[in-house]
Amino acid sequence: MNASVNQIPSILTDRESEDLELHVRVCAERYSGLGDRMDTLEKKVDDLSEKIDEFRSSITKAMITTAGTVVVAIITGIVAIYTK
Repeated sequence: MNASVNQIPSILTDRESEDLELHVRVCAERYSGLGDRMDTLEKKVDDLSEKIDEFRSSITKAMITTAGTVVVAIITGIVAIYTK
């Protein structure tokens, strides 16, 4: 069952309250659906975590490259000033 608790027909909940075996089967189906959704959510969180790690790595590389460029520019400027 993929229906939310609010969407479950009242006749089913009435029958569940009278029939323990039906209640157990319905609960098993509900928990199975919940487990599937949790697995999907876990996969999405893992994918998001990987993307964040990749982004962090690319930002680190960009910062190192920028810092290297600034250092080279400063050294070039210093060399240019002293060679005049």
